[in-house]
Amino acid sequence: MEEKHEDYLQILPIADTISGSAARENPKQTLEHYNSLANQFWLSSKVSDVADNVFSGVQRGYTTWGSLSGPYGFGKTASAIALWAHARNSEFLAIPPLSCTNFNELAAGIASLAGAQNPQIKKQVDKLFQDVFTDGLKPMVQADAKRYAVPPQTVRKIYNDKFSAGQFTVDSHPHRTVEFLSKLGELATENTKGLVIILDELQQLLGPLDARAIIQFREFVWGLRTERSPCGIILALDSLLEARLARWASDILHRIRENGPALQLTDIYTKEFPEWLWDKFSSDNRKRTSTLPSVALSENVLTSLGQFVERPDLANGPRTVVDIFARAAIHYQDTRSSYDIPDLVDDIHQGRFRYFGEGATVQSILTQILSDEWILEDEGRKKLVTTLVAFPQGCPKEILHDQISDKEQIKKARSELFAPLLVELSDGLALELLQQVRRTHTNWEQILSRCWERLPSFDALAAQTPNMILRVLIPKLFPKGTPTKPIWERISDESNAMLTGWYIFRGTFDDAYPQREVALCVTDKEPESWPGDVDVSIALVCDTSTDPDTVPRSELLDKNEGSCILMRLPILKPLVDRIPADLQRYEKYIQPEPFRPVMILAALHDLEAFLGNLIDNSDNSDKLLSPEEQIEMDKGKAFTEIVIDFVLRELMNGTVDVGTTPPISLRGPELLRALFAQACRRHFPQYQTLATTAKWEDVLSDYREGLKSGLSPAECQGRKEIVMPKAEIYETLFGQMSTAAGDSFIKKLGPFVQTKNNSKSFSLRLAMHPAEHALISYLKRLPSQQFLPFDAAVEFLRHLGYTKTETEEIVKILVARECLTRDSSGNIRFILNADIERDRLLERINEANRELCFLEVTDAAASISQSTAITDLQKHLNQQQVRLQTLIDKQIKELENSINSLQVLIGTVDAAAIPMEWLDSNLSTHLTGIAAKLKDSRENLLEALRKESKKLTKELDFSSDSADVKWAIAQKDKKETFSNSLQKLQKRVKEFEERVKALISWKALNSQLRSTDMLCAKVSKTEPALKQTLNQLVTEFKEWFATDLWDPLLAASKFSKKIRKVQSDVQGHLYSHVQTFNKELAEIRDQFNFLLPSTAPPVFDVSKEKSQQIDSIHESFQKLYQWAFEGFRTAVAECQELKRSGAQWRDPDNKRRSWKELKREVETALRKSRDTLSFEVVQRIGSKVLLMQRGLTEATFGLFDNSDKPPDFEKLKRLFKEGKIHIQVSRKT
Repeated sequence: MEEKHEDYLQILPIADTISGSAARENPKQTLEHYNSLANQFWLSSKVSDVADNVFSGVQRGYTTWGSLSGPYGFGKTASAIALWAHARNSEFLAIPPLSCTNFNELAAGIASLAGAQNPQIKKQVDKLFQDVFTDGLKPMVQADAKRYAVPPQTVRKIYNDKFSAGQFTVDSHPHRTVEFLSKLGELATENTKGLVIILDELQQLLGPLDARAIIQFREFVWGLRTERSPCGIILALDSLLEARLARWASDILHRIRENGPALQLTDIYTKEFPEWLWDKFSSDNRKRTSTLPSVALSENVLTSLGQFVERPDLANGPRTVVDIFARAAIHYQDTRSSYDIPDLVDDIHQGRFRYFGEGATVQSILTQILSDEWILEDEGRKKLVTTLVAFPQGCPKEILHDQISDKEQIKKARSELFAPLLVELSDGLALELLQQVRRTHTNWEQILSRCWERLPSFDALAAQTPNMILRVLIPKLFPKGTPTKPIWERISDESNAMLTGWYIFRGTFDDAYPQREVALCVTDKEPESWPGDVDVSIALVCDTSTDPDTVPRSELLDKNEGSCILMRLPILKPLVDRIPADLQRYEKYIQPEPFRPVMILAALHDLEAFLGNLIDNSDNSDKLLSPEEQIEMDKGKAFTEIVIDFVLRELMNGTVDVGTTPPISLRGPELLRALFAQACRRHFPQYQTLATTAKWEDVLSDYREGLKSGLSPAECQGRKEIVMPKAEIYETLFGQMSTAAGDSFIKKLGPFVQTKNNSKSFSLRLAMHPAEHALISYLKRLPSQQFLPFDAAVEFLRHLGYTKTETEEIVKILVARECLTRDSSGNIRFILNADIERDRLLERINEANRELCFLEVTDAAASISQSTAITDLQKHLNQQQVRLQTLIDKQIKELENSINSLQVLIGTVDAAAIPMEWLDSNLSTHLTGIAAKLKDSRENLLEALRKESKKLTKELDFSSDSADVKWAIAQKDKKETFSNSLQKLQKRVKEFEERVKALISWKALNSQLRSTDMLCAKVSKTEPALKQTLNQLVTEFKEWFATDLWDPLLAASKFSKKIRKVQSDVQGHLYSHVQTFNKELAEIRDQFNFLLPSTAPPVFDVSKEKSQQIDSIHESFQKLYQWAFEGFRTAVAECQELKRSGAQWRDPDNKRRSWKELKREVETALRKSRDTLSFEVVQRIGSKVLLMQRGLTEATFGLFDNSDKPPDFEKLKRLFKEGKIHIQVSRKT
């Protein structure tokens, strides 16, 4: 039996690869192995296209990448081996896929196979390998020989043997492999098209996807990308490894596919694949010793396989197809009958296939159905179910009727089974149990399983943890809040984080410290430096210890930079206790590993991205969620919230010393909030916030109004109590109409008000806030009368904990107390004595009034007196200063505008194009003189403009040095002079522009005058009046130019109108002659075509210069006639030559006219042609020359049918080429 099945059992569902070390030891056997496998495989056209693209890049001398990817069972290794055979057949040095555990083993295998396939370069390959790899052993050999007191030769031999066997590597980096492959690619071009390497079993080469493996693979890809070597690398990637790389090292995949082809093998294996492959197996393809008969497999099974191959959830793609083909071959050998649907279903039921889907889903469903007694008791039901199980996408009607011939039986079984088991698809009936669950969106639980399935090793995962924390946990710790009530906002951009590693947020965890600036970094080690320009710095450090006893730690550091919070997060600690039930149920996805924070973060990262995309697309009408899907999404969001809270509490755990009680234990966000409050208290011990209520700014605005209620300076500044009834105080100062409202208002003011209340009296003190005292103390240290920029005050109070908004309110209150004054720029100054300050302000106001009067502006405000409050005086003075500055700025702006206007005028004049070159005409002398005059005018005008511009620029420069009121008053007196000068210069420029424009218009008129003069000269013999009219026009303007340059220059339109009339008349006269000329030329060509010369005929020429007095019209006609006579002379000479050679002539008109008579008449006319000719003479002589030619032609040529007297073929050839004869050839009967 084994011998009987030998040929057909060559169908291989799995292809084995050889290890790199085995290839190194036995290259010949390795190649034989791959050759035998290659004879079993065929290359898909799409895979071939990938290879051809890589080959093309290699032939151009580039390192070129390509990739094939697909899930288990989709023929990656088979495609890789077929690609190797294709590359070898395409004359490349090709390396088949090897199974290696490190890059050095890969290089060793490649070196051995390259030398075995190409013996001509074997020595060079071996030397190259020796130079790159084994020479690297020298330092190690010397060191170990010295350490162990062993001869170096002995150590080297041991190392070389181990290295050759793949048991020893020089180092763990692939740079040697990159160098070797690059140089091998150059070497391969000596007698092949280049080097092509097929890399399979990449998961074995990389090992566990840890940080070390990712770095090595990145170095390998980056290294080869930078080499310009004719080397092609085609990767065969498992879908799971591809997904893991895409998630944790996406940059590597991007570089591989950046300029190279990529193919998903799932796109190849469609429903047409089984039929294509069976055709290869059953045809004479020269790959097999014996082909399979096409009848060994029914077309119905090929249709069934076409549906299964598109369902990776039910089958293993091409591996399932090949497995069934092998089974069909055995079935045909045993039974000599075709393998059909019942055979396929029986084999599925009996579990005879090794590769038919993960979990044998189809077999399980079939077993479940056939265990139902109700189905088994009716043959129709059983047949229908066992047939449909082979067609998951619907059984075509013709196949169903082929399997069950009784239509009534089908109809009956269908009606009985339709509701519980059957569905109607586009291709036909199908089993409902085989249908995929149709979801508009992926289930969020699948995201969890997929993420945990693709996790890399711990160190690679830990390297990505800071980014995951930033994406998942930080939004929870620093929530944005709502637009009406924001909590945290990020005020730094990504570039700052990339440079420093710190993100800057503004917000608060404690209302007692609002609007704090917080620096945050998430890293794997404690920062070396901390930001110094923020209120609080927080560093979240990822602790990568896997020790179960590792605990979270948090501490408040005392740094020179300020308050710093350091929190260590045990991201790899096993989580055993307190796991939420919602998370516990998914433990099956990671077993036997326990949950660790970093695993949960990875899943939350992917889950949040998935749910975020659903929310972002929820407004798209094409992607609206169904109610069921909305419920699923809500569950996913709830799960996310629960798990994030759990992870935060596991990562953040510690105690906080609140001072009055023993330290308390806190977890998660509560711990961070407590540490924040503690850091703020330590950093700003004297700070008391002004933001005690939601509308605290409105409350302080009412407080400032109370300070303006006619209080004494002592009462206003809190140095004296205000004593009066409570209700009266509340109403007078704060506008509160009831004591209850007043009491509530007083509470909102906090430290700004102190009250004393007893049975006899009520007193109130408008006390100063601690921030007021601090700012006044700071200002007192400054020199007297010195203003302090407001930003400096903001910075001073910021170091005490106050925000810019709070500082603004503090300054406003101090101004209202008449402790500070502010100028128009917002700068502040401390008031030492109120009376002195009031006198100073009144003096400044009077001075400003006088300055405004000098500038012819009156002060509309008349309510200023000695009793006016300092704040109102300062406000009025600020208004006056603003008015004065506005007037100064206006004058400076006017001056700048004048300078700009002058610069524009200078540019206009300088850019004016004055035409200096003029065509010679009757007016060109006058126009040249005007152009010279305008050129002089331009130079004078430019000098005046530049002088005025320099004067104004000097004035403007002076204003920049001292743009005060005195300058403005002086400038006001000069303003009229500057304005008049500018207006005069503008008028001169306008006049200059008009004259230049007029002169430019004369450029075309001068050319028109010249051409018109020439035309008049040509027709002067026939139309002398036209010339006289033109001369009169020229004389008129010459006399005008002699008396006045500019008026006739501006009268260009008048000249243009008159000369157009003359030009029109002369052109009309010329046009009639042109028509006659063309008509005569056409008649000459029509009558005497064969007599005319081969040269081009003359044209009607009107381009003669004025100096030539010959009438050009007459000359043009004479040239035409002479041209025709030239052809006549040539024709007559040819006729005479023929006559002298014995040719006969007879009169073609049958008149009694002799050759001599005709010859004499023509020769006489031709001799007289030197004189003036006419069209009638040309016609008459041409007719006679034609008569001479026709007489000879008819005598010499005609029908030649006597072979004894053939015609002169050379002559016929010449005449035919000249177009003078027609030749007709006919068969002789």
